[in-house]
Order: sequence, then C-alpha cells, then structure tokens
Amino acid sequence: ATVSSLPATPTNLAINAVSSSQIIMSWTGNSDSKSRFRIERCSGSTCSNFAQIASVGANVNIYSDNSLPASKVYSYRVRAYNAAGNSGYSNTATDTTLHEDSQRYGLYSRIGTARTQLNTVHATGMAAN
Repeated sequence: ATVSSLPATPTNLAINAVSSSQIIMSWTGNSDSKSRFRIERCSGSTCSNFAQIASVGANVNIYSDNSLPASKVYSYRVRAYNAAGNSGYSNTATDTTLHEDSQRYGLYSRIGTARTQLNTVHATGMAAN
C-alpha cells in the first residue's frame, strides 16, 4: 500500500535529565503505524541549529540521549515521517544535564538531613518535623 498523506505532527514532547550524561524524552505520536520519528537536538535554550541525532521506528514514543556532557543545556524536537514526507515539528523541550556530582550531593544531603533529625531526637527526645 502506498502512503499518500503526510503523518500527523507529534505533540506533548517532554524531556527529563536523569543523570549527568542522559536525557530521556517522550512524546505523543498522533500518526498511523507506518510513521517513524526523527529526533533533533541543539545546544542551548534559545538555539535554532537543530540536527538530527536519531530515528526511531513506528509506535516508538520514547528515546534516551546518552553520553552527553554534564551541566549542559539541550533543546529537542521531534517530527514524524513516512513515504509521503515529514510532519511538522513537535513543541521544543529544553533541559540541563545534571552536574557530575549531583547524585552524590543528593545522597550527602539525604544523609545530612537524617543526621540532623537524629541529633534533634537525641538532644530533645522528640523528632523534628
């Protein structure tokens, strides 16, 4: 069967920096099962020089961008494509990869909070709120 119409534009692009080197994104495809998706990225929150970094198959609506430098801002957009051509672009979503030590600092913060709470209980006999 020949595809004769352009695919629908993806919507609801959302991204989340999950580490110092990884951003995960998801979107709503809005297209038929023959449409694939192109993922584009650029550096910065106001950048416009997007370049394709990946292509995923039909019915795939999640992608993980790995091996990124820490503490950098990235913007992403997605579009569907099929034999007839490309859809319009999704919304642009922007996030910053985490600082290299952010997971470690988060752990230290939780340990520090727990230690403060234990010291309060020891000193007053009552748990801190």
